Amino acid sequence: MADNGKYCIGITYIDRMIEIGLSVFNSILFLLVVKLIIDPDKLFFCKI
Repeated sequence: MADNGKYCIGITYIDRMIEIGLSVFNSILFLLVVKLIIDPDKLFFCKI
């Protein structure tokens, strides 16, 4: 039973980390899209 409890906590922790990771990833994507819309020349220059 104790092991099962640890397992559940571990899964919850991993889910939380994935959730945070996805939100950070989405924020970065959003910022890139905004940058692309506002200033496409600079972003294009950075890619080269």
